[in-house]
Amino acid sequence: PLVGAPPMDLARPRAVEPEAPRTKRHEDVDARLLRMATTISERIRTDPSLIEAATAYIDRRRLTASGSEQLALREWRTVLTTMSVPRIRRLLVEDGARGRRLRQSLPFLDVLSPAEREQLLRGDSGPQ
Repeated sequence: PLVGAPPMDLARPRAVEPEAPRTKRHEDVDARLLRMATTISERIRTDPSLIEAATAYIDRRRLTASGSEQLALREWRTVLTTMSVPRIRRLLVEDGARGRRLRQSLPFLDVLSPAEREQLLRGDSGPQ
């Protein structure tokens, strides 16, 4: 007897696995990061010095960051040192590819308490 799949099974097209669960998970992560970024954007509106704090965080983090993280931190540093406060706030909540990508490496997480981060990650509305 042969071992393995029957030969006719190899000739048939494979059933395509639905991608909804994977897409759903990615969309969930994006939604959580957007909630965090929205809260951070509001904090920056009332306290623009948070931008300086994020820049200092980047400078510390770059000392031990991996290569790919270095790229993200370098981009964030450029954003924080060249854009106006209103533009940074818009970028944080931007629905485009760049906004979504940058939210994956937010240098502002220290402006949220651990409890606030947890609340936003769970999907609660967060502090108002």
